[in-house]
Amino acid sequence: MFLSYQSILLLSAVLLNIFMFTIAAIALCNLTLILFDEAAAWEATLLFCFNPASIFFSACYTESLFSATTFLGLYLLEIGQECIATIFFILGGLVRSNGFLSSGFLIYNAFVKWSQPWQSGCEIVTKTCARVALCFAPYLLFQCYTWSLYCLPDRSLGHSDAVLKQASEHGYHLAGYNISEWCKNILPFSYGYVQQKYWNVGFLRYYQPIQLPNFLLAAPVVSLLGSACFRFLKKNSNRFFPLRWKPGRGVGAEARRLPYVLYACVLLTLCVFFQCGTFTTGSGQVPRGEMAATARTPVENGRST
Repeated sequence: MFLSYQSILLLSAVLLNIFMFTIAAIALCNLTLILFDEAAAWEATLLFCFNPASIFFSACYTESLFSATTFLGLYLLEIGQECIATIFFILGGLVRSNGFLSSGFLIYNAFVKWSQPWQSGCEIVTKTCARVALCFAPYLLFQCYTWSLYCLPDRSLGHSDAVLKQASEHGYHLAGYNISEWCKNILPFSYGYVQQKYWNVGFLRYYQPIQLPNFLLAAPVVSLLGSACFRFLKKNSNRFFPLRWKPGRGVGAEARRLPYVLYACVLLTLCVFFQCGTFTTGSGQVPRGEMAATARTPVENGRST
């Protein structure tokens, strides 16, 4: 046989990731066309295709699939297909644990619809709550699964010799052996515990000399996103901030861009204070394209404004 089984699996994974990356780029281009214009769409797509975290999109990893499901969901949400968009957000949650963050766009979309005079407030709230709950379902179901593995001791789970050896060398806690520390928490979620203990994720823990290369690689993207968010919020905060909306008055076109800016602000905060790296600032979950378009200086009446 020309290729071994492992080589076929590796090649298939790379080709699948390239295909899903292409789908994600097309979806991002169409999404940016709705929110901005053709020039911004091309700019956003180029920034998405060529960024410091490009390796995550071609390696055997979930980033390409997550980006494709998220961008397709956002595009469908912008054209009014809330139900299909929710399905893609759920698929994103099955791929990555932080996929439930996409539910924030559903909540914002409910604010927009609530501001339109022909929409029923009760119907909007009911449908939105159901869709948000579905977006959280994959994360909660997986946490229930990990709880059953690590919080119910003396389960007869067979582990290979390689797994037992690695666990012994690195001090890992195996499923079925005693109760893990995080099981005693008020909210027994494993994700935060794993990040803190094994990945050393925490407030300012990432600020170490050994991480200097990652800071340098992330600096351009962080600067772009930070500058764009600041300029956008400074310019538009008094025009459409959600707390100023009233039912029946509608929202302006630029209000559709606000959730992407707020989303970027949250991720930037996490990046700067918890984990600043090429993955955090260059991954598909960060709306770099929209931020780049926001940072562009608009031209009106032949003059820069």
